[in-house]
Amino acid sequence: MNTRSQIFLYSTILIVDLLFFIIVGQYYPEYFILILDFIPLNNELAAAIIIIVGLIIAIVSALSLFRISLSKIKEVLDNE
Repeated sequence: MNTRSQIFLYSTILIVDLLFFIIVGQYYPEYFILILDFIPLNNELAAAIIIIVGLIIAIVSALSLFRISLSKIKEVLDNE
């Protein structure tokens, strides 16, 4: 995968993850509860798992974008 594809992929994952939690969690809590009802766990436990997984996805995506950016900056500085 080239750098542009990686940046696009990680940016898309990060944006979708954050928008899901902002829009569904904040403005449509009834849909969030509906999602929780499909998971065969206690709603509070399922909510905690969903939030933790979403946070992990956001952190990994952001760190991947940071790593790609740093490698490109290093590459540009080494060429000068």
